[in-house]
Amino acid sequence: MHWQRMALFAATASALVWMNAAAVEAASLRMTPVGLDLSAPEKAGAISLTNTASEPVDLQVRIFKWSQVDGKDDLTDTRDVIVSPPVTTIKGGDTYTLRVVRVANRPVVGEEAYRLVIDELPKPIDPRATGQGVRMVLRSSMPVFFTAKDIRPDLQFKAWTEGGKSYLQVVNAGQRHAKLAGMKLVTPQGELSFGGGLNGYVLSGQTMKFEAPTDKVKPAPVVDKDGKPDPKAAAGPETRLDSGMVQLVSGIGSSIDVKQMVAVEAK
Repeated sequence: MHWQRMALFAATASALVWMNAAAVEAASLRMTPVGLDLSAPEKAGAISLTNTASEPVDLQVRIFKWSQVDGKDDLTDTRDVIVSPPVTTIKGGDTYTLRVVRVANRPVVGEEAYRLVIDELPKPIDPRATGQGVRMVLRSSMPVFFTAKDIRPDLQFKAWTEGGKSYLQVVNAGQRHAKLAGMKLVTPQGELSFGGGLNGYVLSGQTMKFEAPTDKVKPAPVVDKDGKPDPKAAAGPETRLDSGMVQLVSGIGSSIDVKQMVAVEAK
């Protein structure tokens, strides 16, 4: 089976909705940690799942090889890593431990990336029952990495504006993935953000592109004599991002601290 271009959400719920009436019900899972990053010689890790709802939840758990093709995430079947158990039921309020084990005999060269996908299994619908509500069936996905020792990402950046939008291209020439969050361009006039949360992952040897819906720089806040933002002072107008050198900065949640000058081109 080939799972191509699946929508990935790190430990967040997505898509499958069972419609019936006006009410909405959903399972609620808390996961700790929200991913695994294991360095050789480690071959196994554990993830705790807690059902914070009162009703039991049935889960199917699978793991896929994770790659990036033409800037898109791509998942394929694998026999190199297994997850146990593949199907489980967690009672309301209970916690269950998943085991993730790399069973391949060959040593890890560089880094191997996987995605652990957890699906809630829908409960049978009783046709005689009324008012069952809208049933949300949850899917969660989290990253799993097996890495050799002493490897690092090596990121190269390119930024440009085109058609009223701003773009950031990231090339990872290193052997380890990079997790980028809160990326922004900082100019003397203010900042242009690519999103305050997770921007995405750039796997080893891959190129990813991130988009900001605007090429407008948000003006820097006016500060008082103590260097603190002055809420009474009006900020200046938004300005377009000019071509030239600007500072690129990563935010909280990134696996690598980025603070460097990059050239912006206008197309």
